[in-house]
Amino acid sequence: MPVFRLNKLSMRMLERGLNPTKVKALFISHEHSDHMRGARGVNKKMNLPVYLTAKTYNSSYKNLQPDYPKYFVPGDEIEVGEFTIHTFIKKIMMLPNLVRFGFNIKI
Repeated sequence: MPVFRLNKLSMRMLERGLNPTKVKALFISHEHSDHMRGARGVNKKMNLPVYLTAKTYNSSYKNLQPDYPKYFVPGDEIEVGEFTIHTFIKKIMMLPNLVRFGFNIKI
């Protein structure tokens, strides 16, 4: 099982001109282990909130679950900094509970 490396994530962000210290939250669309492992690592090391559905949280392996999840229900709008995040379900046969996100920025 790969180990989460925050410094590798930060380096990849910096290579793309993104500042990792400006990240304010994580949003998880479904419970695949690579998504959950990364979220747990960032949650622990950067103390960022992790937003996900209770179903996604409960469907993931216990050792991959973030310590302090923030649950939402698809259809909710979540305010994070200057962004409004719109959540909705996108039905796909292989991922029937896949959540999608739309973003608006406050100007």
